[in-house]
Amino acid sequence: MIMVRIEVWPYGDEEHAEPLGKLYIANTGAGTLAVADYDLLLDEGSGRKRVAVVRGYERERGWLPLLREALAALEATKGAFP
Repeated sequence: MIMVRIEVWPYGDEEHAEPLGKLYIANTGAGTLAVADYDLLLDEGSGRKRVAVVRGYERERGWLPLLREALAALEATKGAFP
């Protein structure tokens, strides 16, 4: 599982970091060694959550393109989850 913590650091000050949310990217285990499927959960805090999926992701592409695809998939759900 990959977990991305999203924070704002006022004036670049980590000591005063304010959490904005967490993104969880979980391998479903349904893929192959070369291709994987992922379930996504974005916890925006205050009880607001969004879910999405990334299917057929080619693992050799690495984690950064996976993060981009995850964010795009979650953006597509905007408005679907209050």
